[in-house]
Amino acid sequence: MYSKINLPKLLTFYIPNKFWRKRARETLKKKLKYIDYIKQNKRYEKGLISLKEVAKNEKIKVLFCIIYDAVFPAKPLFEKMINDDLFTPVLLIIPDLTQDQENMLKHLNKAYETYKAKYEDVTVLKGYDEEKYLDVANNFHLVCTANPYDNITHEFFTSRYFKDKQVLSFFVNYAYQGRTKHEHVLFNLESLNNFWMIFVENNEVQNIMQEVMPNKAINSMVVGYCKMDSMYKIEKFEEKKIKIIIAPHHTVGSEKEGLKLSNFLLYADFFLELPKKYPLIDFIFRPHPLLFVTLTQDNFWGKEKVDNYLSKLLANKNITYSTEADYFDIFINSSALIHDCGSFLAEYFYTDNPQCYLLRNESAIDEEFLTFGKEMLKHTYHAYNETQLIDFIDNVVIAKKDAMKQQRLDFANTYIKYNYPNATQAIIDFLRQKLI
Repeated sequence: MYSKINLPKLLTFYIPNKFWRKRARETLKKKLKYIDYIKQNKRYEKGLISLKEVAKNEKIKVLFCIIYDAVFPAKPLFEKMINDDLFTPVLLIIPDLTQDQENMLKHLNKAYETYKAKYEDVTVLKGYDEEKYLDVANNFHLVCTANPYDNITHEFFTSRYFKDKQVLSFFVNYAYQGRTKHEHVLFNLESLNNFWMIFVENNEVQNIMQEVMPNKAINSMVVGYCKMDSMYKIEKFEEKKIKIIIAPHHTVGSEKEGLKLSNFLLYADFFLELPKKYPLIDFIFRPHPLLFVTLTQDNFWGKEKVDNYLSKLLANKNITYSTEADYFDIFINSSALIHDCGSFLAEYFYTDNPQCYLLRNESAIDEEFLTFGKEMLKHTYHAYNETQLIDFIDNVVIAKKDAMKQQRLDFANTYIKYNYPNATQAIIDFLRQKLI
Protein backbone atom coordinates (compact mmCIF):
# COMPACT_ATOMS: atom_id res chain seq x y z
CA MET A 1 0.00 0.00 0.00
CA TYR A 2 2.63 2.56 1.10
CA SER A 3 4.83 1.78 -1.91
CA LYS A 4 2.40 3.85 -4.03
CA ILE A 5 2.14 6.70 -1.53
CA ASN A 6 4.64 9.47 -0.84
CA LEU A 7 4.49 8.97 2.92
CA PRO A 8 6.75 11.90 3.91
CA LYS A 9 4.63 14.24 1.79
CA LEU A 10 1.39 12.83 3.18
CA LEU A 11 2.47 13.20 6.80
CA THR A 12 3.83 16.75 6.47
CA PHE A 13 1.30 18.46 4.20
CA TYR A 14 -0.26 20.28 7.19
CA ILE A 15 2.96 22.20 8.04
CA PRO A 16 2.26 25.77 6.80
CA ASN A 17 5.85 27.04 6.59
CA LYS A 18 7.46 25.87 3.35
CA PHE A 19 10.98 25.77 4.79
CA TRP A 20 10.06 23.69 7.85
CA ARG A 21 7.80 21.46 5.76
CA LYS A 22 10.76 20.65 3.52
CA ARG A 23 13.05 20.00 6.50
CA ALA A 24 10.47 17.72 8.10
CA ARG A 25 10.09 15.72 4.89
CA GLU A 26 13.85 15.26 4.56
CA THR A 27 14.10 14.09 8.18
CA LEU A 28 11.22 11.67 7.70
CA LYS A 29 12.78 10.31 4.50
CA LYS A 30 16.01 9.57 6.36
CA LYS A 31 14.16 7.79 9.16
CA LEU A 32 12.17 5.66 6.73
CA LYS A 33 15.35 4.87 4.81
CA TYR A 34 17.04 3.82 8.05
CA ILE A 35 14.15 1.46 8.79
CA ASP A 36 14.63 -0.07 5.34
CA TYR A 37 18.33 -0.68 6.09
CA ILE A 38 17.43 -2.31 9.41
CA LYS A 39 15.11 -4.70 7.55
CA GLN A 40 17.82 -5.33 4.97
CA ASN A 41 20.30 -6.14 7.73
CA LYS A 42 17.88 -8.70 9.16
CA ARG A 43 17.62 -10.33 5.74
CA TYR A 44 21.40 -10.60 5.69
CA GLU A 45 21.30 -12.33 9.07
CA LYS A 46 18.90 -14.90 7.62
CA GLY A 47 21.30 -15.36 4.72
CA LEU A 48 24.09 -16.12 7.18
CA ILE A 49 21.99 -18.85 8.75
CA SER A 50 21.68 -20.46 5.31
CA LEU A 51 25.43 -20.18 4.73
CA LYS A 52 26.11 -21.92 8.02
CA GLU A 53 24.29 -24.94 6.63
CA VAL A 54 26.29 -24.73 3.40
CA ALA A 55 29.57 -24.57 5.32
CA LYS A 56 28.82 -27.91 6.98
CA ASN A 57 29.12 -29.73 3.67
CA GLU A 58 31.16 -27.58 1.28
CA LYS A 59 33.55 -24.70 1.04
CA ILE A 60 32.25 -21.15 0.94
CA LYS A 61 32.84 -19.68 -2.52
CA VAL A 62 34.10 -16.11 -2.31
CA LEU A 63 34.26 -13.82 -5.34
CA PHE A 64 36.82 -10.99 -5.24
CA CYS A 65 36.07 -8.17 -7.72
CA ILE A 66 38.79 -5.73 -8.81
CA ILE A 67 39.02 -3.15 -11.59
CA TYR A 68 42.74 -2.29 -11.77
CA ASP A 69 45.71 -4.49 -10.97
CA ALA A 70 47.10 -1.78 -8.67
CA VAL A 71 43.80 -1.50 -6.79
CA PHE A 72 43.46 -4.79 -4.91
CA PRO A 73 43.32 -3.88 -1.21
CA ALA A 74 41.87 -7.25 -0.22
CA LYS A 75 44.82 -9.13 -1.69
CA PRO A 76 46.14 -10.25 1.74
CA LEU A 77 42.66 -11.61 2.50
CA PHE A 78 42.42 -13.33 -0.89
CA GLU A 79 45.81 -14.98 -0.42
CA LYS A 80 45.00 -16.10 3.11
CA MET A 81 41.76 -17.67 1.91
CA ILE A 82 43.63 -19.70 -0.72
CA ASN A 83 45.06 -21.83 2.07
CA ASP A 84 41.99 -21.79 4.32
CA ASP A 85 39.90 -24.97 4.45
CA LEU A 86 36.65 -23.00 4.75
CA PHE A 87 36.94 -20.83 1.62
CA THR A 88 37.42 -21.12 -2.14
CA PRO A 89 38.40 -17.67 -3.45
CA VAL A 90 37.98 -16.67 -7.10
CA LEU A 91 39.25 -13.45 -8.67
CA LEU A 92 37.09 -11.48 -11.14
CA ILE A 93 38.45 -8.55 -13.14
CA ILE A 94 35.56 -6.15 -13.78
CA PRO A 95 35.43 -3.38 -16.41
CA ASP A 96 35.60 0.36 -15.73
CA LEU A 97 32.90 1.69 -18.04
CA THR A 98 33.86 5.32 -17.43
CA GLN A 99 36.85 4.75 -19.73
CA ASP A 100 36.68 4.51 -23.51
CA GLN A 101 36.70 1.00 -24.96
CA GLU A 102 40.44 1.03 -25.65
CA ASN A 103 41.46 2.05 -22.12
CA MET A 104 38.85 -0.17 -20.51
CA LEU A 105 40.20 -3.24 -22.33
CA LYS A 106 43.80 -2.18 -21.73
CA HIS A 107 43.39 -2.05 -17.96
CA LEU A 108 41.10 -5.09 -17.79
CA ASN A 109 43.53 -7.26 -19.77
CA LYS A 110 46.54 -5.94 -17.86
CA ALA A 111 44.97 -6.86 -14.52
CA TYR A 112 43.86 -10.23 -15.86
CA GLU A 113 47.32 -11.14 -17.20
CA THR A 114 49.00 -9.90 -14.01
CA TYR A 115 46.94 -12.03 -11.67
CA LYS A 116 46.54 -15.00 -14.00
CA ALA A 117 50.33 -15.31 -13.94
CA LYS A 118 50.59 -14.65 -10.21
CA TYR A 119 47.90 -17.12 -9.10
CA GLU A 120 48.37 -20.14 -11.37
CA ASP A 121 46.34 -22.49 -9.17
CA VAL A 122 43.43 -20.08 -8.56
CA THR A 123 40.56 -19.26 -10.89
CA VAL A 124 40.88 -15.78 -12.43
CA LEU A 125 37.99 -14.56 -14.57
CA LYS A 126 37.31 -11.66 -16.93
CA GLY A 127 34.11 -9.79 -16.28
CA TYR A 128 34.01 -8.72 -19.92
CA ASP A 129 35.13 -10.93 -22.79
CA GLU A 130 34.15 -11.19 -26.45
CA GLU A 131 31.67 -8.32 -26.02
CA LYS A 132 29.80 -10.14 -23.25
CA TYR A 133 29.54 -9.39 -19.52
CA LEU A 134 29.93 -12.31 -17.14
CA ASP A 135 27.03 -12.87 -14.76
CA VAL A 136 28.33 -15.11 -11.98
CA ALA A 137 26.54 -13.78 -8.89
CA ASN A 138 24.52 -16.96 -8.41
CA ASN A 139 27.71 -19.05 -8.33
CA PHE A 140 29.07 -17.54 -5.11
CA HIS A 141 28.17 -17.31 -1.44
CA LEU A 142 30.14 -14.15 -0.61
CA VAL A 143 31.44 -11.25 -2.69
CA CYS A 144 34.30 -8.94 -1.75
CA THR A 145 34.78 -5.70 -3.65
CA ALA A 146 36.90 -2.55 -3.40
CA ASN A 147 34.59 -0.62 -5.74
CA PRO A 148 31.91 1.46 -4.02
CA TYR A 149 30.77 3.15 -7.24
CA ASP A 150 27.97 1.18 -8.86
CA ASN A 151 27.77 3.68 -11.72
CA ILE A 152 31.27 3.00 -13.08
CA THR A 153 30.85 -0.67 -13.93
CA HIS A 154 28.28 -3.05 -15.37
CA GLU A 155 25.13 -3.92 -13.44
CA PHE A 156 26.33 -7.52 -12.89
CA PHE A 157 29.16 -6.26 -10.63
CA THR A 158 27.29 -3.74 -8.48
CA SER A 159 26.34 -3.84 -4.82
CA ARG A 160 22.72 -3.40 -5.82
CA TYR A 161 22.83 -6.48 -8.06
CA PHE A 162 24.42 -8.64 -5.37
CA LYS A 163 21.84 -7.42 -2.85
CA ASP A 164 18.98 -8.26 -5.21
CA LYS A 165 20.51 -11.69 -5.79
CA GLN A 166 20.74 -12.14 -2.00
CA VAL A 167 24.50 -12.65 -2.17
CA LEU A 168 26.27 -11.28 0.89
CA SER A 169 28.78 -8.67 -0.26
CA PHE A 170 31.46 -7.00 1.84
CA PHE A 171 33.69 -4.03 1.22
CA VAL A 172 37.43 -3.64 1.81
CA ASN A 173 38.39 -0.09 0.96
CA TYR A 174 41.09 0.66 -1.60
CA ALA A 175 41.96 3.93 0.17
CA TYR A 176 42.39 4.70 3.85
CA GLN A 177 39.29 6.71 4.78
CA GLY A 178 38.69 9.62 7.14
CA ARG A 179 40.91 12.00 5.15
CA THR A 180 38.89 14.26 2.83
CA LYS A 181 35.44 15.80 2.63
CA HIS A 182 34.83 13.77 -0.51
CA GLU A 183 34.24 10.82 1.80
CA HIS A 184 30.97 12.37 2.95
CA VAL A 185 29.79 11.78 -0.61
CA LEU A 186 31.22 8.26 -0.52
CA PHE A 187 29.52 7.32 2.76
CA ASN A 188 26.17 8.55 1.44
CA LEU A 189 26.33 6.26 -1.59
CA GLU A 190 23.61 3.64 -1.78
CA SER A 191 26.28 1.03 -2.43
CA LEU A 192 28.03 1.46 0.93
CA ASN A 193 24.69 1.20 2.68
CA ASN A 194 23.84 -1.89 0.59
CA PHE A 195 26.85 -3.95 1.62
CA TRP A 196 26.37 -6.68 4.16
CA MET A 197 29.59 -5.62 5.86
CA ILE A 198 32.22 -2.88 5.60
CA PHE A 199 35.57 -3.58 7.24
CA VAL A 200 36.82 -0.30 8.66
CA GLU A 201 40.32 1.08 9.26
CA ASN A 202 39.96 2.51 12.79
CA ASN A 203 37.52 3.99 15.29
CA GLU A 204 37.92 7.54 13.94
CA VAL A 205 36.77 6.41 10.49
CA GLN A 206 33.83 4.48 11.88
CA ASN A 207 32.75 7.55 13.90
CA ILE A 208 32.62 9.59 10.70
CA MET A 209 30.64 6.84 8.98
CA GLN A 210 28.13 6.67 11.82
CA GLU A 211 27.54 10.41 11.56
CA VAL A 212 27.17 10.49 7.77
CA MET A 213 25.78 7.19 6.50
CA PRO A 214 21.98 6.89 6.21
CA ASN A 215 22.16 3.43 7.84
CA LYS A 216 24.36 4.86 10.64
CA ALA A 217 27.08 2.36 9.71
CA ILE A 218 25.24 -0.60 11.23
CA ASN A 219 27.01 -2.72 8.59
CA SER A 220 30.53 -1.78 9.69
CA MET A 221 33.21 -3.38 11.83
CA VAL A 222 36.59 -1.95 12.87
CA VAL A 223 39.38 -4.40 11.99
CA GLY A 224 42.24 -2.25 10.67
CA TYR A 225 43.51 -1.64 7.15
CA CYS A 226 44.14 -5.10 5.75
CA LYS A 227 45.65 -3.77 2.53
CA MET A 228 48.90 -2.91 4.32
CA ASP A 229 49.33 -6.27 6.08
CA SER A 230 51.27 -7.71 3.15
CA MET A 231 53.88 -4.93 3.49
CA TYR A 232 54.89 -6.15 6.94
CA LYS A 233 57.12 -8.98 5.70
CA ILE A 234 58.82 -7.07 2.87
CA GLU A 235 62.56 -6.88 3.39
CA LYS A 236 64.07 -3.42 3.79
CA PHE A 237 67.55 -3.21 2.27
CA GLU A 238 70.37 -1.09 3.57
CA GLU A 239 70.06 2.37 2.08
CA LYS A 240 72.95 2.92 -0.32
CA LYS A 241 71.33 5.76 -2.24
CA ILE A 242 68.55 8.15 -1.40
CA LYS A 243 65.31 7.14 -3.16
CA ILE A 244 62.43 9.57 -3.42
CA ILE A 245 58.98 8.64 -4.71
CA ILE A 246 57.05 11.28 -6.69
CA ALA A 247 53.36 10.39 -6.74
CA PRO A 248 50.99 12.90 -8.37
CA HIS A 249 47.24 12.47 -8.07
CA HIS A 250 44.92 12.28 -11.09
CA THR A 251 42.44 15.06 -10.22
CA VAL A 252 44.04 17.58 -12.57
CA GLY A 253 40.76 19.19 -13.59
CA SER A 254 40.49 21.65 -10.70
CA GLU A 255 37.53 23.35 -12.35
CA LYS A 256 35.52 20.14 -11.98
CA GLU A 257 33.40 19.32 -8.96
CA GLY A 258 34.57 16.68 -6.54
CA LEU A 259 37.96 15.85 -5.07
CA LYS A 260 40.60 18.46 -5.93
CA LEU A 261 44.00 17.26 -4.80
CA SER A 262 46.25 17.30 -7.84
CA ASN A 263 48.92 19.96 -8.33
CA PHE A 264 50.62 18.09 -11.15
CA LEU A 265 50.09 20.78 -13.78
CA LEU A 266 51.85 23.27 -11.48
CA TYR A 267 54.87 21.01 -10.89
CA ALA A 268 55.07 19.02 -14.14
CA ASP A 269 57.99 21.03 -15.57
CA PHE A 270 59.72 21.10 -12.20
CA PHE A 271 59.56 17.31 -11.96
CA LEU A 272 61.52 17.18 -15.24
CA GLU A 273 64.31 19.21 -13.62
CA LEU A 274 64.55 17.37 -10.28
CA PRO A 275 66.57 14.36 -11.58
CA LYS A 276 69.07 16.79 -13.15
CA LYS A 277 69.31 18.92 -10.03
CA TYR A 278 69.92 15.84 -7.83
CA PRO A 279 71.90 13.35 -9.95
CA LEU A 280 72.90 11.30 -6.87
CA ILE A 281 69.28 10.69 -5.86
CA ASP A 282 67.17 7.94 -7.43
CA PHE A 283 63.64 9.13 -8.19
CA ILE A 284 60.65 6.83 -8.62
CA PHE A 285 57.77 8.34 -10.58
CA ARG A 286 54.57 6.69 -9.39
CA PRO A 287 51.52 8.59 -10.73
CA HIS A 288 47.95 7.62 -9.97
CA PRO A 289 46.87 5.07 -12.65
CA LEU A 290 44.31 7.55 -13.98
CA LEU A 291 46.58 10.60 -14.27
CA PHE A 292 47.76 10.06 -17.82
CA VAL A 293 44.45 8.52 -18.84
CA THR A 294 42.95 11.90 -17.94
CA LEU A 295 45.74 13.97 -19.45
CA THR A 296 45.57 12.05 -22.73
CA GLN A 297 42.08 13.44 -23.33
CA ASP A 298 41.89 16.18 -25.96
CA ASN A 299 40.60 18.77 -23.47
CA PHE A 300 43.82 18.34 -21.46
CA TRP A 301 47.25 17.51 -22.95
CA GLY A 302 46.40 14.96 -25.58
CA LYS A 303 48.34 11.78 -26.32
CA GLU A 304 51.27 13.41 -28.14
CA LYS A 305 52.08 15.78 -25.28
CA VAL A 306 51.79 12.97 -22.72
CA ASP A 307 54.18 10.79 -24.73
CA ASN A 308 56.64 13.66 -25.09
CA TYR A 309 56.51 14.42 -21.39
CA LEU A 310 57.21 10.85 -20.36
CA SER A 311 60.00 10.61 -22.92
CA LYS A 312 61.71 13.68 -21.44
CA LEU A 313 61.20 12.50 -17.87
CA LEU A 314 62.55 9.01 -18.45
CA ALA A 315 65.55 10.26 -20.41
CA ASN A 316 67.07 10.86 -16.99
CA LYS A 317 68.98 7.75 -15.89
CA ASN A 318 68.18 8.31 -12.21
CA ILE A 319 64.39 8.08 -12.54
CA THR A 320 62.17 5.04 -13.00
CA TYR A 321 58.50 4.87 -13.95
CA SER A 322 56.56 2.63 -11.57
CA THR A 323 53.33 1.11 -12.87
CA GLU A 324 53.46 -2.27 -11.13
CA ALA A 325 50.40 -3.51 -9.28
CA ASP A 326 52.31 -3.87 -6.01
CA TYR A 327 54.06 -0.72 -4.82
CA PHE A 328 54.86 -1.80 -1.26
CA ASP A 329 58.44 -2.77 -2.09
CA ILE A 330 59.22 0.72 -3.36
CA PHE A 331 57.49 2.15 -0.29
CA ILE A 332 59.61 0.13 2.13
CA ASN A 333 62.86 0.81 0.28
CA SER A 334 62.33 4.52 -0.28
CA SER A 335 63.69 7.44 1.72
CA ALA A 336 60.77 9.84 1.30
CA LEU A 337 57.57 10.56 -0.60
CA ILE A 338 56.57 13.73 -2.48
CA HIS A 339 52.91 13.67 -3.48
CA ASP A 340 49.38 15.03 -3.40
CA CYS A 341 47.55 11.70 -3.36
CA GLY A 342 44.72 10.71 -1.08
CA SER A 343 45.38 7.15 0.05
CA PHE A 344 49.18 7.53 0.09
CA LEU A 345 48.80 10.21 2.76
CA ALA A 346 47.77 7.54 5.26
CA GLU A 347 49.58 4.56 3.75
CA TYR A 348 53.05 6.07 3.77
CA PHE A 349 52.87 6.40 7.56
CA TYR A 350 53.39 2.63 7.61
CA THR A 351 56.99 3.14 6.39
CA ASP A 352 57.94 5.55 9.21
CA ASN A 353 59.63 7.74 6.57
CA PRO A 354 58.91 11.47 5.99
CA GLN A 355 56.55 12.68 3.31
CA CYS A 356 56.04 16.08 1.73
CA TYR A 357 52.48 16.94 0.73
CA LEU A 358 52.01 19.35 -2.17
CA LEU A 359 49.37 22.01 -1.56
CA ARG A 360 48.30 25.09 -3.51
CA ASN A 361 47.72 27.13 -0.36
CA GLU A 362 46.79 26.74 3.29
CA SER A 363 43.10 27.22 2.57
CA ALA A 364 43.18 23.95 0.58
CA ILE A 365 43.48 22.08 3.87
CA ASP A 366 40.17 23.44 5.18
CA GLU A 367 38.51 23.13 1.79
CA GLU A 368 39.36 19.48 1.17
CA PHE A 369 40.21 17.71 4.44
CA LEU A 370 38.25 16.34 7.39
CA THR A 371 39.47 16.62 10.98
CA PHE A 372 41.27 13.27 10.87
CA GLY A 373 42.84 14.16 7.52
CA LYS A 374 44.09 17.41 9.02
CA GLU A 375 45.69 15.42 11.84
CA MET A 376 47.53 13.34 9.24
CA LEU A 377 48.72 16.52 7.52
CA LYS A 378 50.03 17.87 10.84
CA HIS A 379 52.54 15.02 10.79
CA THR A 380 53.71 15.60 7.22
CA TYR A 381 55.85 18.31 5.69
CA HIS A 382 54.11 20.72 3.31
CA ALA A 383 55.23 22.46 0.13
CA TYR A 384 53.31 25.33 -1.43
CA ASN A 385 55.97 26.09 -4.02
CA GLU A 386 59.17 24.75 -5.60
CA THR A 387 61.41 26.44 -3.04
CA GLN A 388 59.75 24.66 -0.13
CA LEU A 389 59.95 21.36 -1.98
CA ILE A 390 63.69 21.81 -2.50
CA ASP A 391 64.03 22.69 1.19
CA PHE A 392 62.35 19.38 2.09
CA ILE A 393 64.77 17.43 -0.09
CA ASP A 394 67.87 19.31 1.09
CA ASN A 395 67.18 19.39 4.80
CA VAL A 396 64.75 16.61 5.74
CA VAL A 397 65.87 13.95 3.26
CA ILE A 398 69.54 14.62 2.49
CA ALA A 399 70.62 16.27 5.76
CA LYS A 400 68.19 14.02 7.73
CA LYS A 401 66.88 16.93 9.84
CA ASP A 402 63.55 15.19 10.33
CA ALA A 403 62.21 17.35 13.16
CA MET A 404 58.80 15.70 13.41
CA LYS A 405 59.99 12.09 13.23
CA GLN A 406 59.11 10.96 16.77
CA GLN A 407 55.74 12.71 16.75
CA ARG A 408 55.01 11.11 13.38
CA LEU A 409 55.87 7.62 14.64
CA ASP A 410 53.74 8.06 17.76
CA PHE A 411 50.78 9.31 15.72
CA ALA A 412 51.08 6.46 13.20
CA ASN A 413 51.33 3.76 15.85
CA THR A 414 48.39 5.15 17.82
CA TYR A 415 45.95 6.13 15.07
CA ILE A 416 46.97 4.83 11.64
CA LYS A 417 48.39 1.35 12.18
CA TYR A 418 45.36 -0.03 13.99
CA ASN A 419 45.74 -3.82 14.37
CA TYR A 420 48.69 -3.88 11.96
CA PRO A 421 49.64 -6.42 10.61
CA ASN A 422 46.69 -8.51 11.82
CA ALA A 423 43.72 -6.80 10.17
CA THR A 424 43.43 -9.60 7.60
CA GLN A 425 43.30 -12.26 10.27
CA ALA A 426 40.62 -10.25 12.08
CA ILE A 427 38.42 -10.43 8.96
CA ILE A 428 39.03 -14.17 8.61
CA ASP A 429 38.20 -14.72 12.28
CA PHE A 430 35.01 -12.68 11.91
CA LEU A 431 33.87 -14.62 8.84
CA ARG A 432 34.66 -17.98 10.41
CA GLN A 433 32.74 -17.02 13.56
CA LYS A 434 29.72 -16.09 11.40
CA LEU A 435 29.88 -19.21 9.23
CA ILE A 436 30.80 -22.03 11.57
